[in-house]
Amino acid sequence: AAPAPASGTIHERLYSEASARQDDASPGTPPSARPKARPASPAVFDRLSAPKSAARSPRSPAEEYDVLKECTFTPKTRRGSIGGRPSSRPRSNEPLWDRLHKDGADSKEKRERLKLEKERSECSFKPKTSSPPAERAPGRQGASSKPIWERLNEEAKRNKEREDE
Repeated sequence: AAPAPASGTIHERLYSEASARQDDASPGTPPSARPKARPASPAVFDRLSAPKSAARSPRSPAEEYDVLKECTFTPKTRRGSIGGRPSSRPRSNEPLWDRLHKDGADSKEKRERLKLEKERSECSFKPKTSSPPAERAPGRQGASSKPIWERLNEEAKRNKEREDE
């Protein structure tokens, strides 16, 4: 690599180029009307446009091996795993969007099922109900007895008999 020039040398060269351009322009014209002059230094453009591989010295295979020998890291991966987790099912020929849609529907269904199971496990209330209608007290009419119109008719007859007495 070429030694870097002293900062004073670059500064002096740039200053002298700028002052020479300023002297060339006529004093009465505004700066915007003056022609723009570019320094003619094709070496800079050639150096910047050259590929990076040309700037770097190529290594021999032995040097590459020595450099790579120092690299000891090897990641521990499992085939078919994503994010360290084994894949839940083998790859299929289905389009991605169909698989994603199915996965979303499956996970939603599973969430709802788990929610229902949790609700059912938390529900411990069991009401104390009375005995079935057949075992009820003899004075009460059960749902399986006579229709309502017959019962009302009988009750009306009983009330009339009481009034007549």
